[in-house]
Amino acid sequence: MNVELIRSVPRALVGLLAAGAVVAGALFVLSEPAGANQAGVAADELPPSAVEDFNYPAAVQAEVAQYGIELIRGDGHIVYLGNCTGRTDANLRLQGRNFPDYDGDGASDYMCFRVDGPAGYLKVSIPATNGIRTGDFDAEVTMTLDGETHTYTAPPGGWTPIGETAEHDGLDYTLVEIRI
Repeated sequence: MNVELIRSVPRALVGLLAAGAVVAGALFVLSEPAGANQAGVAADELPPSAVEDFNYPAAVQAEVAQYGIELIRGDGHIVYLGNCTGRTDANLRLQGRNFPDYDGDGASDYMCFRVDGPAGYLKVSIPATNGIRTGDFDAEVTMTLDGETHTYTAPPGGWTPIGETAEHDGLDYTLVEIRI
């Protein structure tokens, strides 16, 4: 075996890599800057930016607004499902006096949510909420009454009284936050 040939292979490889880097650098420098071909496009014709603001979608907010309910902002791990009837994917249910009458029977129904993942956050404003049922996870809910904050912990897999049913005072507590 030729020792000189073996020694020259690594040098040749280094030379090829260096040449490739020079060519790539030249192509980068000579390439067209991003957005250069859009110079004549008006700003209002460009698509909206994809920056996430974590606000709840407007269509869902409009659906529940007629009941005085606001789904404000979250991390995407607590998803509003609406009506609980026939739902097998709802692992968080809220009970309250002024909830939507989804089935038309004249009585408030439950509001259902799906929790995706081991943690989640949802900022809301849901008046007269008085119970929560969780799946296989703990939930912490924060409620307000006349500017005072009340926090309740719901253990996994059951109904937990919150607000007026926990305090037995018949007052309208507003649910403002759900954390998993």
